[in-house]
Amino acid sequence: MRLCYYCEGSGYLIHRCPEKPSSAQVALIDSGAAVNLIDRALVEELRISTVPCMPSLRITAIDSQPIGGGYFTHQTELLDLKAAAGFFFVGKKDGGLCPCIDYRGLNAITVCYPYPLPLVPAALKQLRGARFFTKLDLCSAYNLVRIQEEDKWKTAFHTTHGHYEYLVMPFGLTNAPVVFQSLINEVFQDIPGKWVIAYIDDILVYSISLEEHVRHIRATLYRLQQNHLYVKPEKCVFHWTTITFLGYMIPRQGVKMDLTKVRAITEWPNPTTIKELQWFLGFANFYRHFIQNYSSVAGPLTSLLQGKPRRLSWSDQAQAAFVKLKDSFTTAPILHHPDPDLPLVKLMAAGVNYEVGNRELLSIKVLFFTRFEFTVTYLPGTKNSKADLSRQFEAQGEPSQPDLIFPAAAILAPVWWSLIEEIQRAHADEPPPVNCPSTKVYVPLQFRQQVLQWVHEAPSSSHPGILRSTQLTLRRFWWPSLRTDVE
Repeated sequence: MRLCYYCEGSGYLIHRCPEKPSSAQVALIDSGAAVNLIDRALVEELRISTVPCMPSLRITAIDSQPIGGGYFTHQTELLDLKAAAGFFFVGKKDGGLCPCIDYRGLNAITVCYPYPLPLVPAALKQLRGARFFTKLDLCSAYNLVRIQEEDKWKTAFHTTHGHYEYLVMPFGLTNAPVVFQSLINEVFQDIPGKWVIAYIDDILVYSISLEEHVRHIRATLYRLQQNHLYVKPEKCVFHWTTITFLGYMIPRQGVKMDLTKVRAITEWPNPTTIKELQWFLGFANFYRHFIQNYSSVAGPLTSLLQGKPRRLSWSDQAQAAFVKLKDSFTTAPILHHPDPDLPLVKLMAAGVNYEVGNRELLSIKVLFFTRFEFTVTYLPGTKNSKADLSRQFEAQGEPSQPDLIFPAAAILAPVWWSLIEEIQRAHADEPPPVNCPSTKVYVPLQFRQQVLQWVHEAPSSSHPGILRSTQLTLRRFWWPSLRTDVE
């Protein structure tokens, strides 16, 4: 018999309890989620999408409930209509319809919260040694957070039946995942890393023994009930030894690919357009760490996307790589959880990686740019006219002399005064060759070492390198093997 733990009634569960307050009344944070806009800009009004007949009836049914079931309200004041987003439906796996709102215009001018989502690979490493798993799916997770009163108008959307505004945080906002992740982290702040993983509204409870697993499940459900969080019974699984979580299949041995996704890859038809190839590579890239030498296997396919071509040039080499990549997914191994008690060895190709100094410099630059939110856009050199013009020389009548702290005359004057007369007297026995520039002094063999030694050891030259020493010497002197002698 079904029992409701809220009103202690029979015949239904708590998520269908008639006495249960609306989601807006049991919000986790009454102060609500804020939708801060960049430069206080207004949201651009979007076009209304065409709504089919069946979803139209669904909108009417939702509107007939008190304040939209506690989620949104009907806005009738025309003077308050500042912005609105488009509204449409998408299909669910069970055949139902899921309402969606196009918040792209709002998200484009929303200040993003710098709160991190959990790293899936790092979270899965916590499962080492676990033998029993339970997966919980929260019900209407985002809708359990209030929207601040001054931000409700920003969540507005249009339908053929009128104008609506959300009272709670809707799905589709750019900050919705991180806002709810911060809340769920507070709920399990003293538990993560022990026996529960919470990734937004997906919760995984894991244990070594069955008896311990039962205690962990009860503690998790009690913690959720204390915070007015409820799960969907039809989407929860209990006491499984192999479970699917966040796109991975998790047996006792480790982590492997989801068989349904592997089947989709193996049955993927040959791409005929650039977009279809991008879809395939994006789908396959999710499991790239299961495929040894993935970059080499997929190299002939990724090379087809270089240069942003308009048409797909499918070749025999690309076909062979496409077949080989699909076959690699059928033979992919199970990735075992690393054991920290055993020695670990990391192998990599040194030729394609930065050396230690450059790697540290790259880390510093990456850390610096994480403070900003920006979009990287590639601009070909043929279209980057400003950069090209900055590298071009301006037409000048006479080349200007650069401003130097130490003019060439000051640097080389001592050499000229002490050696110039001796070098010129030596020209009687060894005259300058015909290819010697007229503006430079030819140095016979017996004086070359003296000239180079002084240029390198002069206090004003600061022990220059090969290139700088050559430049300083060529300002006044010349001989055929000068560059070789400097090296």
